[in-house]
Amino acid sequence: MSTDHKEVMLDSQRFVKMCKEAPGLETKRMTRHDFDIVFTKCQHPDFRRMEFEHFLQGLLELSSRRYPDEDPITAFGTLLIRHIFGLFDQPPVRDSALLERVKDELVAV
Repeated sequence: MSTDHKEVMLDSQRFVKMCKEAPGLETKRMTRHDFDIVFTKCQHPDFRRMEFEHFLQGLLELSSRRYPDEDPITAFGTLLIRHIFGLFDQPPVRDSALLERVKDELVAV
């Protein structure tokens, strides 16, 4: 059975570029090397590219590395709000009330 659906996948170079361009994600303690490690750890072993499911795992891994003292849900929400959403020409959000709402939504899912 053939399908016309083409899976969108992300290679290491683009994952690292995304991480480097995410506002405030790259620091002295979190560098390109760390982004490469996360990509390698989270990609499917049979592919050189990352599927969406593994991309989400990569974001979760990034969040636990960037915010190691936070619980996983808070760390993931913080990563999205402060860094990833900033990739879409929006200034990073510092609003703690918004962070709490995102955290509550993530827990509800």
